[in-house]
Amino acid sequence: MHTFEIASFTFQVTPARLGIFIIAALIIAAAFRFAFAGRRDQWFARTPSTIIHMRGAIGNWLSLGYPVTVQGYAVTVAIVCTIIIAGLFIFALPEHLL
Repeated sequence: MHTFEIASFTFQVTPARLGIFIIAALIIAAAFRFAFAGRRDQWFARTPSTIIHMRGAIGNWLSLGYPVTVQGYAVTVAIVCTIIIAGLFIFALPEHLL
């Protein structure tokens, strides 16, 4: 367990919290993928799977690609900010709640 403090907030990193964070990040990515399913091909470009860069069925579905429009960059920033906020919340929860 690692504990550190930033601006009077104490963050605790434990294996359980890290697991919850990873699950939350996957749920957030899936939610954004589901919310913007119709616009993915307009806002993002994707590379096909190759031997070196192989994705499974879930990876292909979750992968937005890389942004090519302003809306794509906005969605990418929104995903990253949401994951960061979720992480700060998860790692800042008091110990008795997790």
